[in-house]
Amino acid sequence: MDALGTALERGWRWIRADRGASTLSLLALGFLLLLGSAVLFNFALIGYIRHRAVTALDAGAMAGAEEIARYLSTTWELCVPAGTPPSTVVALYDQNRVRWAVWGQMGAGAAMQYASMNGSQLTRYRVSFGSEFWTVHGHPLRQILVDAGGQRTLSLVGPVVGGQTRQMGAQATAEVYLRRWRFQSWDCSPNPETPMVYYWFQFDWGIRLVR
Repeated sequence: MDALGTALERGWRWIRADRGASTLSLLALGFLLLLGSAVLFNFALIGYIRHRAVTALDAGAMAGAEEIARYLSTTWELCVPAGTPPSTVVALYDQNRVRWAVWGQMGAGAAMQYASMNGSQLTRYRVSFGSEFWTVHGHPLRQILVDAGGQRTLSLVGPVVGGQTRQMGAQATAEVYLRRWRFQSWDCSPNPETPMVYYWFQFDWGIRLVR
């Protein structure tokens, strides 16, 4: 009986130890599953936030470009001495409108507003000339590029990283391009002794996202 009692006691101890090990294994497995689910969720969340950040910066760049395009889409006219080439009037338009829009970094306020409306913060805004140009009566009008950069806050979830925040960066560039233009001219001489000509231009600028 002593031998049988000893054997039963050992068996019971083994069962209890085995149950404890099984419980620990289940807890470890549950933690790993929770951690894996959190990792997968965070990956999906990162992809979503990145997409939203890009969308916000696209909107910001396009908003800035739209403000510039509206400013440049206008008529430009002048009565000048006869014999003056039309390119002189185009050059004045270029100096007073196109170049001023670039030098003045036009559209920053609109870009900031639209980026914010889409949940991102604008951190960089730059207006510059591109490499393309369109010749109007011998004078080149250059392409304008609007570059916008920003960031969006990402809050991670799950064990280990839960509650931590990251900044998701994005950037976008929009183009302002000369879509079409019109030209007319007629006599504007005040008298026969002072021959003059009236040059009338109409410029229409468009925008598009380039990257």
